[in-house]
Amino acid sequence: MTTDKTAIIRRHAEAVAQMLVGSRAMKPGAAILAGEMGGAEGRLRIGAIAHSSGNDLVYLDFADGEAGYQLTGITLCAVRDGICHLQTDCRLYLSRNGSRAIILPQSGIRKAYRLAPGELIQLVHQPADRNEGIARAEARIAKLVARGATFADGAAVRTRPLAA
Repeated sequence: MTTDKTAIIRRHAEAVAQMLVGSRAMKPGAAILAGEMGGAEGRLRIGAIAHSSGNDLVYLDFADGEAGYQLTGITLCAVRDGICHLQTDCRLYLSRNGSRAIILPQSGIRKAYRLAPGELIQLVHQPADRNEGIARAEARIAKLVARGATFADGAAVRTRPLAA
């Protein structure tokens, strides 16, 4: 992976972390990973990482697209009672008041998720203004990435390839 791609991934990961956790510090039990998922094999690898680490994972998937190298999706992975639960094709949602973002699964699924500093918490309902909140979140990510949001005080940020 080129340095440019690594820089894009890192800037997005820090922006998303800031949106999801706010001013809180990340704690053991949850992690945000980012890179190129690589289809079904990648999902299996992320599940194995969640299972072996005991962490709830928010995975930011990147790929080349029409607008260049970009964030293409968010996958959630949590192990509960020995079962690995995955939610793919998730989106960030930001309320009108601009507080911390939540994560929305694909439309048609009623629940949503909040990233607490040490775990993913399932919310009962998705907000009524789904599309507007997704648009607000996308605008906020773009702004944070452009100005270079840093999340170093709230978590250890490391850059390294996943084992194949």
